[in-house]
Amino acid sequence: MELLVRKPWRAVSPSEAVIYRKVEADRPTLLLDEVDAIFGPKPSERTEGLRALLNAGNRRGRTVPRVVGEGRKMQVHDFPTFCAKALAGIGRLPDTVTDRGISIRLQRRARGEAVERFRYRAAAAEAGPLRDALAGALDVKSLEAARPAIPDALSDRAADSWEPLLAIADAAGDKWPMRARAAAVALSGERDDDLDDASLSLLLLADCRAAFGTDTDRLLTAQLIESLLADDERPWREYGRSGHPINAHGISRLLRPYAIRPVLLRIGEAVGRGYRRADLEPAWARYLPPPAEPLQRYSVTDAPIEHAESVLAMAPRNAVTDKGPFSRGEAEDVELPVEADYPESAWAVEADA
Repeated sequence: MELLVRKPWRAVSPSEAVIYRKVEADRPTLLLDEVDAIFGPKPSERTEGLRALLNAGNRRGRTVPRVVGEGRKMQVHDFPTFCAKALAGIGRLPDTVTDRGISIRLQRRARGEAVERFRYRAAAAEAGPLRDALAGALDVKSLEAARPAIPDALSDRAADSWEPLLAIADAAGDKWPMRARAAAVALSGERDDDLDDASLSLLLLADCRAAFGTDTDRLLTAQLIESLLADDERPWREYGRSGHPINAHGISRLLRPYAIRPVLLRIGEAVGRGYRRADLEPAWARYLPPPAEPLQRYSVTDAPIEHAESVLAMAPRNAVTDKGPFSRGEAEDVELPVEADYPESAWAVEADA
């Protein structure tokens, strides 16, 4: 990254005061390595200033006040904190930092796995022309005015982080708009692993709604657990620190913040504690998005041509096909949500796109 970014500043154990002054003077791209040593398990007063800078530095206009000068010449100075930043480290960073950035997870190379060697001098020779080409190709004013469509799977903070990158991808055209949005969902969409209790509670609410379906009014806890464990992509098979499957107590604890508690039920010949749809529906309506609308497959040759062209014209050129919006007679298929808001849904991307 140091070979590609604007004004790279690879800082090694910088002090809080040094970073404030460097960011104000040069607005560099801060490359901070070994941040796991800075944000260790025990918070340190020495790093709290740096944490404040990183938390506030993801948006233009944010400042941190500090007293500068000596004696009677002391005065309050607002140091700007915004600049591009890339942090590298082992393990998790504080949630306040990760929520404001884009996490790219690496994995250790397996035994016998071959990877290409990195030679700095050779990479620098290749990166220079690429960096110059990128800088020359992008129109900064048009990027500032861009309002790229954001995938619904991103939270508000993730959308803020990805917006400038999606604008650049739209400017690049070809397949980049779709690839960038697929990457945004894969990297910054909600993940099932390493979730805190609040996120797990929302995930459980969504999975309870799926378990109830459209025509079930009551479920015993045992039936709900069976449904939860049927999906190996969810975290319920290895729940909590114990790594055991989720049980009745775990479900009750996660649903308690929504005032949802199990009740004694009789379903056929079976009697036991479970949950009622009527008790869950208020939380579903308040905390979950509406169920996904069904998709209908359109063909440009079958659908009214003015309708298909108006929808596809919303995408930047080359975003859907290599030739831009479909023209009359091209037998290409595109999935569009029925009766949806097309400017947004045209960019809906699944994580496995």
